[in-house]
Amino acid sequence: MNPSRLPFAARFVRQWVRLYTLGLPTADRDARLAEIESDIWEEVDFARGQGKSSPFIGFHICSRLLLGIPMDLSWRMAGRGAERDALGRSARTLQQKGGALGLAFRSRIAVGIMLVTGALFLTAGSVTAIRDQITVGDRVDTPLVSMGLSDLDTHPHHADLPRIELTSFVPHLAVKARTRRGDSVTALPDGRVLVVGDLSSPGNRDGARVYRPAKNVWQSTAYLADKRRWHTSTLLLDGRVLVTGGREISGEVLHTVEIFDPLDDTWTSTSVMHHGRAHHAAALLNDGRVLVVGGFDSDLRTLTSAEVYDPATQTWSLVGHMSEGRSVPTASVLHDGRVLVSGGSHIGAGSAAMRNTAEIYNPITNSWRSAGRFEVNRAGHSATVLRDGRVLVVGGAGAASTVAKAEMYDPEMNAWYPAGSLTLARTDHSAAMMSDGRIIVAGGWSNDGSAGHLVELFDPRVGTWLTMAVSP
Repeated sequence: MNPSRLPFAARFVRQWVRLYTLGLPTADRDARLAEIESDIWEEVDFARGQGKSSPFIGFHICSRLLLGIPMDLSWRMAGRGAERDALGRSARTLQQKGGALGLAFRSRIAVGIMLVTGALFLTAGSVTAIRDQITVGDRVDTPLVSMGLSDLDTHPHHADLPRIELTSFVPHLAVKARTRRGDSVTALPDGRVLVVGDLSSPGNRDGARVYRPAKNVWQSTAYLADKRRWHTSTLLLDGRVLVTGGREISGEVLHTVEIFDPLDDTWTSTSVMHHGRAHHAAALLNDGRVLVVGGFDSDLRTLTSAEVYDPATQTWSLVGHMSEGRSVPTASVLHDGRVLVSGGSHIGAGSAAMRNTAEIYNPITNSWRSAGRFEVNRAGHSATVLRDGRVLVVGGAGAASTVAKAEMYDPEMNAWYPAGSLTLARTDHSAAMMSDGRIIVAGGWSNDGSAGHLVELFDPRVGTWLTMAVSP
């Protein structure tokens, strides 16, 4: 790789990494430098492939530097013993250096100019970086519109945390005001947002609404045949939305299925499922079919059954049963096309027992196999597939209280291991991958009510969490 090919901003970031890793053991420093180097080249090559100009690339890279500083320092100070004072040793190393660099650092005027200029440039750039990383128009990021469905508050005791303006990157507050637990929120290919449910909202007779973020307006759809909550909504490959099961306001568990067509905002009933189910999970398979698993029926029996819907033939086919019944599990499509189903609860004898097991469905063989056990029993959690193929499992309702611990599943090793903890335990939240590969977790409910006042970011490259307070 020829360094001259990198923009000046990328070379500046590389030098910053060399600076804050001074004093680390050689192996750790080399590994960190290689990681950042690879990330820089990936960022530059991607931007050039999108036809971005060099000034835009440079400005974007520098603005991201500011966002990454807290995580860099957190990683830097994560060492033990002598490593903890490495920053001090790094500073002494700089003071001992001669030449122009030493003179510049010894000059108060030069230092002042450097700090003020850098702060102004990076602060201004951070706004565009946030908006670039989280946009409603990007299907990868659009699940963010479903975050924070409960009321937001400022929580003064979190005033010392970095602030983040929700309205600056996701215009989802109007969506949040019209949704309740048990509703589904689906981002449509045209940038609109489909909300299904909200049966208790006055005037909502059709059971669904479409939100236009660009104009901040709501519009009605055609009537659903069955209004429902605690269902699933899955975006099909052709842009339509498949809505399965759920519960009516009377409490009846549905086996009916409907399809929303965003071209004319109409609903069409399709073939029913073999089993009525609510609080289940669904996943879009790589071949365009939809897998539906678990949930419970009208008798509150937790289901082990799974079935697959084929949009081409509009038919449902039963597939092998899971080894355990699961209500409110997660279903995540792995990079190889298999589906990881994790956690969930089993309802029996008037109580619910949370699962700490996982299973993998193979759509080629229509078979299940165990994916091991994780440490914490949980249901109502989130499971997000990372770029490297691992799966991050966060939060959920545990055996005794809401879960704060996060865990990671490695499909290649078929193993689970810890991934840190949230600052605020939460369940029924949302998690989505940002354009830089980090995972944002927001909304949901904590032990004391709303979890909407904190947003947390997980960086899989360094394995650290960053907590940010919400400014409504």
